[in-house]
Amino acid sequence: MPTIRGVPLDEWENGGGTSVDNGALLCRHHHTFVHQKRWRVTIEHGKPVTRWPDGTQHTIRRWDFGSLVVGG
Repeated sequence: MPTIRGVPLDEWENGGGTSVDNGALLCRHHHTFVHQKRWRVTIEHGKPVTRWPDGTQHTIRRWDFGSLVVGG
């Protein structure tokens, strides 16, 4: 069973608060990845945004399931 962990969006050491509004839930794998690779997760316009350490936004590309043909 996957483990979900909270990650602060603004670290406490940098003035971030310890509230639900300052956190995101990530699976254990992605929580570790964010910390090891020093990525940032922010909330912009109500949606989570991930950024590379240099500040550029990481674009998540998802599969386009609308183009799949089932049984073809």
